[in-house]
Amino acid sequence: MTVRHGCRRMIAGVAMLLALAAIAQAEPAADPLGRLLTSKSDSLCYRRDYDAAHLASHPGQLTERIVLSFRQDAVRIELRQKSRKPRYIVASCAWAEHAGRDVQGKRLIAAFRNDSGFDCIVMVSPSSAEEGGYALLDPAPDGRMLKLFIDEAATVRDSLDKNAPTFMLNLGREDRVFQLTRTSGGVCKPMEDALEGP
Repeated sequence: MTVRHGCRRMIAGVAMLLALAAIAQAEPAADPLGRLLTSKSDSLCYRRDYDAAHLASHPGQLTERIVLSFRQDAVRIELRQKSRKPRYIVASCAWAEHAGRDVQGKRLIAAFRNDSGFDCIVMVSPSSAEEGGYALLDPAPDGRMLKLFIDEAATVRDSLDKNAPTFMLNLGREDRVFQLTRTSGGVCKPMEDALEGP
């Protein structure tokens, strides 16, 4: 009787563990950046500077520096390229379990190989619903690094002035994927103060 009762308890325990494992698999992967932001004014700042040696070994790359501010209202990006003044991008982003796919499930950016990430729509202006391009963010689970993927073209502004003109910037193959590291928030503050979100 005791052995039979013990077997039943063990079978019930195994069944419960299997059920919990199935629930855990069914739950969507958590947004790793949202938990790091406690208010609408909080931000995470990321940066990458490319040295002369890297640029010499990648002659097709124009980007010398990229800075990204991640906030609840929008992502702001500063793109510095050779012999050009800085360009700025503002995008509205949302965490998605099947990021970077169209309605048929095809990948929008071939280099993005993960399932989950942030889908980002580049804004033409804060008051416009017009889309100015597409980007994806693939953050590390601890939020210390993230990979930025930008489509072939994006709407940019050529200064931090709110009245600066915008235009479509075409990006070469070597200027579309960037591995960024978290840095001091002061690096992103000028963009956050000047560039309005949606």
